[in-house]
Amino acid sequence: MKFKISAILLCLAISCISKSEKPESIIKENTGIINDAIVKESDEEKQIKNCLDSKNILKLPIKNADDLMVKLMEGDIEAKKIKCEISDKLKNKLCYREEVSYYRLKQKGNIVPILLTDECGDNNHYILVTFKGEKMIDYIEVYSLYVEMEEESNKNITDFEINEVLDIKVTKKEIINNEIKKEIKQLYKINDQGAFMKVTHK
Repeated sequence: MKFKISAILLCLAISCISKSEKPESIIKENTGIINDAIVKESDEEKQIKNCLDSKNILKLPIKNADDLMVKLMEGDIEAKKIKCEISDKLKNKLCYREEVSYYRLKQKGNIVPILLTDECGDNNHYILVTFKGEKMIDYIEVYSLYVEMEEESNKNITDFEINEVLDIKVTKKEIINNEIKKEIKQLYKINDQGAFMKVTHK
């Protein structure tokens, strides 16, 4: 009889020990999963930070390309080399250059706009590009200058303006003999997905 009672007590003791070990093993396992998630999240944040530099952000508003140049000089802002992947269509527009420079603007929610400097061809251009994390979303050309070699008084100019809330106005002018023959203005907003949406003039 004493042997049976001892055996029962021993079984109960073993059962209690095994039950007490299970929560600890679960806690360790869950802690490991949480730690892995934190590491992955910090790695992603590091990649995004390395993809687009967060320093020397351009101040808004920008009234035109000339005003942009003044802000770059006064703020001693240097162009950065982009490390993010851009679309094949934009690569083609940039003559598939290995290094592309950009200036960063302030974020709109989780959308980061940048100004790419396009030196493909004879004239400089600026292209406004949006990113969400490391993913490129959309782009529009905001500045270009084409001057006829034979007749310098004939020009095609695209210029831009960006206000404090990241609304964009792009103006295209055709100038012949130093007179504006054609002028087109288009307003854009950046939506929550990072796409440029045309805004109808009031």
